[in-house]
Amino acid sequence: MDTVEAPFTADQAASIRGYQQSGVLRPFACARDDCPAHTWRGRSWLLCDEDGLFCPAPGCGYRQAWALAFMADWAWQGMRRAGRDRRRVRRLMRGAWGKARRVQAPY
Repeated sequence: MDTVEAPFTADQAASIRGYQQSGVLRPFACARDDCPAHTWRGRSWLLCDEDGLFCPAPGCGYRQAWALAFMADWAWQGMRRAGRDRRRVRRLMRGAWGKARRVQAPY
C-alpha cells in the first residue's frame, strides 16, 4: 500500500484523525521506548495535524511524517463496513504494514 507524506492537507489530517479514533484497526502509537506516556498509560496514540502525526505526551516530542494512504483519503471507512470479514482486512493490512516498516523514518 502507498503512503502519504506530511505536510497533509486539512482533509487528509481530518481523515487520519478520524481513523485514529475509529477503532477500525489499531491506530498508530508512539514508537519511542522512553516516552513518558509509557509509564502511566501504556503506549500513547498519535494525534494528527497538517504537519504530521505526533505524540501528545508531555516531553516526548515524537513525530511521524507519513501515514498509510487509505488513512488519509477516508478509504478506512470501507474497512469499518467490512469489519466482519477480519481475514480480508488482515490480508489488506499485512502488505500495508510491511511497506510502512520499510519506509518509516528513524527516531
